[in-house]
Amino acid sequence: KSVVCLDVTPGELGVSVCAENKLHLWDSNLGILRRNLEGHIGDVYKCRFFPSGIVFVTGGADMQLKIWSAETGQCPVTLRGHTAAVMDICIVDRGRNIVSVSKDGLAKLWDCGQSSCLGDLVDTSVTINCCCLTSLGKEYNLGEPEEPSSEREIGTSGKVLLYGCEDGTVGGVALRSHNSIFHFPLKSAVNCIAVLVYDKFVVGCQNGQIFLFSLHQHSEPLMAWFESNSPLLSVLSYKGEGFFCGRADGSCVYHPFSDSDNAKYVRVQLTGPDYDPVYDIACDGKFIFTACRDSVIRKYELAK
Repeated sequence: KSVVCLDVTPGELGVSVCAENKLHLWDSNLGILRRNLEGHIGDVYKCRFFPSGIVFVTGGADMQLKIWSAETGQCPVTLRGHTAAVMDICIVDRGRNIVSVSKDGLAKLWDCGQSSCLGDLVDTSVTINCCCLTSLGKEYNLGEPEEPSSEREIGTSGKVLLYGCEDGTVGGVALRSHNSIFHFPLKSAVNCIAVLVYDKFVVGCQNGQIFLFSLHQHSEPLMAWFESNSPLLSVLSYKGEGFFCGRADGSCVYHPFSDSDNAKYVRVQLTGPDYDPVYDIACDGKFIFTACRDSVIRKYELAK
């Protein structure tokens, strides 16, 4: 069955979900299955490792987020509060807090330790498909919260949540103050989003377009790529120098990006999927992994 999402750690652990709602923990070096994990009632749409590499979080159609131990396979924490499917998840700092976005139009900030919601960062009437986090310096005025922040908020200062919606909206909101700092309408649903470096981020759309934005100058995109009509399904920032994007037609291409004029513009295409969509891309620092509809997880080694 198709692999809908995956994540990997530098510690040679991988987690993935397939269309039959099977949640697998595996050895990314040997390709050996470690555990089958059960607990979600519906399909799982997203899985993410915490920075520790031994804990991960999943979210999906049952409107719940579950935090798992990779060592024991136990699920000690379940977060409830969304009224529709969870579409994407971000880990804040070391993981005391996490952010989730959902089809209910909400982006929620959670306290993992107390299994509670600390507040809604975004409240819109349309599905939020994707999100990512970036940290900004003091030159960006992100504002102060109207009410004192909860002492359970750890590492939210200077952080911005970037998100993409089904109606084409791309937005940014400050985690601590909840102030909206960025809002831009695109003509097609935003399926995926990733920070390239600092204040620059890339979004992939249903109509096949890719846009590069800067929070410093957000009146219009810095760059746009329109090389295919095939929908963008996944995007992965790679070493701050470029990004991989996976499409519905099975293509997975590396796009170089650099502020310097003498950058090496080398395009790389990851082969293997034969017109089967590439749903997710992950990197453990050495290898690139892709999740595909043809039920295969592919592992690529990039030459220098």
